Amino acid sequence: MACSLHPDQQKKKTAYIGQATNYQRRMKQHAANADKDFDRTLLIDNPTFNQSASFEFGNRLIELFCADEKY
Repeated sequence: MACSLHPDQQKKKTAYIGQATNYQRRMKQHAANADKDFDRTLLIDNPTFNQSASFEFGNRLIELFCADEKY
């Protein structure tokens, strides 16, 4: 599973891309961190994904975000 969290684009242009095996627990951890004030999440998941596939999706998202030069 790979997730991308986008903060309010009007405030700052940053994004967080990460992986988790337990999405609900990870989102609670982010919510407890005042530095991670996100307004949206994008979850990419499929029952056929293994941890290696999730890792590859996360890496590819990071490459795409960097290439876009908006974050």
